Amino acid sequence: MVRVFGRGMNSYDPDEDNKDPNQQDENGNFTHYDSTYSKENKFSYVHSGGLVGEIGVMLQRESDLTAECETACSAYLIRAEHIQSALEKFINLKNCIWKSIGISVALNQSIAAELLEIGSTSEQRRQYLEPSYFKDMWSAEQFIFDDSSNAVILIFGKIRIEYTVPKGSNKKKEKYQPKIVKAPALIKHVYDEKYNIIDQTFHAIVSPQTGLTPKLLIVPAEVADDADAIGNAIMDRITNFGGKDSVMG
Repeated sequence: MVRVFGRGMNSYDPDEDNKDPNQQDENGNFTHYDSTYSKENKFSYVHSGGLVGEIGVMLQRESDLTAECETACSAYLIRAEHIQSALEKFINLKNCIWKSIGISVALNQSIAAELLEIGSTSEQRRQYLEPSYFKDMWSAEQFIFDDSSNAVILIFGKIRIEYTVPKGSNKKKEKYQPKIVKAPALIKHVYDEKYNIIDQTFHAIVSPQTGLTPKLLIVPAEVADDADAIGNAIMDRITNFGGKDSVMG
């Protein structure tokens, strides 16, 4: 992992010798960390204080990244074993790094445009995301997205979403049908005919090959001075644990 001081640009280009035909989407594009990259590569910018290769470290997988400097930069190499040692020593570091990754994902153009109203600045979006919390879903865990949260960003992995259909509503309506969402994705509220929020239940889909679990960035509806306390309260209230045979009504 590298920390950057200055402005740089990352690109990912699948190595011809390492392309896995089993890791292609329906359009033939290769996938990497559950994100789809076109043949023209995918680019993202890293500014001063940013990290390069942090997802690979957190997932304990190799990163195929190329960094190009657009200004004079100072970069510091942080070895993966040093990060792992720090993660064991500082219990909150993992969540902090994943939150940073989540905010970067949410500020990418494909998601950022839908975060706030049209015309919002990148700084306004960043302030909106600052109170957010990281959530690593377990294999048998269910997360209920209700009015206690404003939005959820799926950082990594896949989830299945089911809807709590209001009484008297047509359960066969398309917007009430279960669906599978793949990262990166912004998940927003769905409303019924009376403009009431419909609860969405997230079910973790764990990769059978790697055992990696979905990662969420949750933007709470409430903001308090004691961010940790309200974050824990929200987690306690809207997270359920169920077995493989659990069925949501």
